[in-house]
Amino acid sequence: RRIAVSAAGPVTDLVTAGAAALIATAASGTWADIAYQVALGAYLGALFNLNPLLDRDGYHILVDLLRQPGLRARSRRRLQLRLAGRPVPDDLPPLVGMYAIAALGWLLGCACFAILMSTRYYSVLTQLTGRREIVWGMFGIFYVLLFLPILLSVGRPLLMRRNR
Repeated sequence: RRIAVSAAGPVTDLVTAGAAALIATAASGTWADIAYQVALGAYLGALFNLNPLLDRDGYHILVDLLRQPGLRARSRRRLQLRLAGRPVPDDLPPLVGMYAIAALGWLLGCACFAILMSTRYYSVLTQLTGRREIVWGMFGIFYVLLFLPILLSVGRPLLMRRNR
Protein backbone atom coordinates (compact mmCIF):
# COMPACT_ATOMS: atom_id res chain seq x y z
CA ARG A 1 0.00 0.00 0.00
CA ARG A 2 2.75 2.45 0.90
CA ILE A 3 4.51 1.89 -2.43
CA ALA A 4 1.26 2.54 -4.31
CA VAL A 5 0.68 5.75 -2.36
CA SER A 6 4.26 6.90 -3.03
CA ALA A 7 3.96 6.03 -6.72
CA ALA A 8 0.68 7.92 -7.17
CA GLY A 9 2.37 11.32 -7.48
CA PRO A 10 4.90 10.36 -10.17
CA VAL A 11 2.25 8.39 -12.06
CA THR A 12 0.03 11.47 -12.07
CA ASP A 13 2.96 13.54 -13.34
CA LEU A 14 3.58 11.03 -16.14
CA VAL A 15 -0.11 10.92 -17.16
CA THR A 16 -0.25 14.72 -17.19
CA ALA A 17 2.96 14.88 -19.22
CA GLY A 18 1.69 12.32 -21.71
CA ALA A 19 -1.60 14.14 -22.18
CA ALA A 20 0.18 17.47 -22.63
CA ALA A 21 2.61 15.89 -25.12
CA LEU A 22 -0.32 14.56 -27.16
CA ILE A 23 -1.95 18.00 -27.13
CA ALA A 24 1.36 19.57 -28.17
CA THR A 25 1.57 17.30 -31.22
CA ALA A 26 -2.06 17.86 -32.20
CA ALA A 27 -2.21 21.61 -31.59
CA SER A 28 -0.41 24.41 -33.36
CA GLY A 29 0.84 27.85 -32.49
CA THR A 30 0.75 29.14 -28.94
CA TRP A 31 -1.30 26.21 -27.63
CA ALA A 32 1.33 23.75 -28.87
CA ASP A 33 4.06 25.76 -27.16
CA ILE A 34 2.14 25.89 -23.88
CA ALA A 35 1.37 22.16 -23.99
CA TYR A 36 5.01 21.39 -24.75
CA GLN A 37 6.17 23.38 -21.71
CA VAL A 38 3.60 21.65 -19.49
CA ALA A 39 4.72 18.24 -20.78
CA LEU A 40 8.38 19.06 -20.24
CA GLY A 41 7.73 20.31 -16.71
CA ALA A 42 5.62 17.28 -15.82
CA TYR A 43 8.22 14.83 -17.18
CA LEU A 44 10.98 16.59 -15.23
CA GLY A 45 8.79 16.59 -12.12
CA ALA A 46 8.22 12.85 -12.46
CA LEU A 47 11.94 12.18 -12.88
CA PHE A 48 12.73 14.40 -9.91
CA ASN A 49 10.12 12.65 -7.74
CA LEU A 50 11.29 9.17 -8.76
CA ASN A 51 14.95 9.85 -7.95
CA PRO A 52 15.73 7.55 -4.98
CA LEU A 53 18.70 9.67 -3.93
CA LEU A 54 16.48 12.60 -2.96
CA ASP A 55 13.96 12.53 -0.13
CA ARG A 56 11.02 12.31 -2.51
CA ASP A 57 8.63 9.57 -3.64
CA GLY A 58 11.37 7.46 -5.25
CA TYR A 59 13.26 7.31 -1.96
CA HIS A 60 10.18 6.16 -0.07
CA ILE A 61 9.45 3.52 -2.71
CA LEU A 62 13.04 2.24 -2.42
CA VAL A 63 12.85 2.18 1.39
CA ASP A 64 9.66 0.14 1.25
CA LEU A 65 10.97 -2.23 -1.43
CA LEU A 66 14.21 -2.92 0.45
CA ARG A 67 12.51 -2.86 3.86
CA GLN A 68 15.26 -0.61 5.18
CA PRO A 69 13.65 2.13 7.31
CA GLY A 70 15.79 5.20 7.81
CA LEU A 71 17.96 4.25 4.83
CA ARG A 72 19.46 7.70 4.34
CA ALA A 73 20.54 8.24 7.96
CA ARG A 74 21.75 4.65 8.37
CA SER A 75 23.72 4.79 5.11
CA ARG A 76 25.44 8.01 6.15
CA ARG A 77 26.28 6.48 9.50
CA ARG A 78 27.75 3.37 7.84
CA LEU A 79 29.86 5.47 5.46
CA GLN A 80 31.11 7.67 8.29
CA LEU A 81 32.08 4.63 10.36
CA ARG A 82 33.93 3.05 7.43
CA LEU A 83 35.78 6.27 6.62
CA ALA A 84 36.66 6.82 10.28
CA GLY A 85 38.12 3.30 10.47
CA ARG A 86 35.65 2.11 13.06
CA PRO A 87 33.84 -1.23 13.02
CA VAL A 88 30.47 -1.26 11.29
CA PRO A 89 27.60 -2.87 13.26
CA ASP A 90 26.02 -5.99 11.79
CA ASP A 91 22.62 -4.30 11.50
CA LEU A 92 23.99 -2.13 8.68
CA PRO A 93 24.13 -4.36 5.58
CA PRO A 94 26.45 -3.56 2.65
CA LEU A 95 23.43 -2.44 0.59
CA VAL A 96 23.05 0.48 2.97
CA GLY A 97 26.67 1.44 2.25
CA MET A 98 26.10 1.27 -1.48
CA TYR A 99 23.24 3.75 -1.11
CA ALA A 100 25.55 6.19 0.70
CA ILE A 101 28.14 5.96 -2.06
CA ALA A 102 25.47 6.49 -4.72
CA ALA A 103 24.13 9.54 -2.84
CA LEU A 104 27.65 10.95 -2.56
CA GLY A 105 28.15 10.37 -6.29
CA TRP A 106 24.87 12.15 -6.98
CA LEU A 107 26.02 15.17 -4.94
CA LEU A 108 29.34 15.23 -6.76
CA GLY A 109 27.65 14.96 -10.16
CA CYS A 110 25.21 17.77 -9.35
CA ALA A 111 28.03 20.00 -8.13
CA CYS A 112 30.05 19.37 -11.29
CA PHE A 113 26.99 20.05 -13.45
CA ALA A 114 26.40 23.33 -11.61
CA ILE A 115 30.03 24.32 -12.19
CA LEU A 116 29.76 23.49 -15.87
CA MET A 117 26.58 25.52 -16.20
CA SER A 118 28.03 28.47 -14.28
CA THR A 119 30.91 28.81 -16.73
CA ARG A 120 28.38 29.58 -19.46
CA TYR A 121 27.73 32.90 -17.73
CA TYR A 122 31.38 33.90 -17.38
CA SER A 123 31.44 36.30 -20.34
CA VAL A 124 28.12 37.95 -19.38
CA LEU A 125 29.24 38.42 -15.78
CA THR A 126 32.61 39.75 -16.91
CA GLN A 127 30.88 42.33 -19.09
CA LEU A 128 28.56 43.33 -16.23
CA THR A 129 31.29 43.71 -13.62
CA GLY A 130 34.09 44.78 -15.92
CA ARG A 131 36.62 42.71 -13.94
CA ARG A 132 37.50 39.07 -14.32
CA GLU A 133 38.84 38.89 -10.76
CA ILE A 134 35.43 39.68 -9.29
CA VAL A 135 33.77 37.01 -11.42
CA TRP A 136 36.34 34.37 -10.46
CA GLY A 137 35.99 35.39 -6.82
CA MET A 138 32.22 34.90 -7.01
CA PHE A 139 32.68 31.59 -8.81
CA GLY A 140 35.20 30.49 -6.17
CA ILE A 141 32.79 31.19 -3.32
CA PHE A 142 30.01 29.44 -5.25
CA TYR A 143 32.20 26.38 -5.91
CA VAL A 144 33.28 26.10 -2.28
CA LEU A 145 29.65 26.24 -1.16
CA LEU A 146 28.76 23.56 -3.71
CA PHE A 147 31.39 21.15 -2.44
CA LEU A 148 30.96 21.93 1.25
CA PRO A 149 28.41 19.12 1.92
CA ILE A 150 30.70 16.61 0.23
CA LEU A 151 33.75 17.84 2.11
CA LEU A 152 31.93 17.70 5.43
CA SER A 153 30.48 14.23 4.93
CA VAL A 154 33.79 12.74 3.81
CA GLY A 155 36.36 15.00 5.43
CA ARG A 156 35.14 14.85 9.02
CA PRO A 157 35.32 11.04 9.33
CA LEU A 158 38.71 11.00 7.60
CA LEU A 159 40.00 13.56 10.10
CA MET A 160 38.67 11.41 12.94
CA ARG A 161 40.54 8.44 11.47
CA ARG A 162 43.74 10.44 11.17
CA ASN A 163 43.50 11.71 14.76
CA ARG A 164 43.00 8.22 16.16
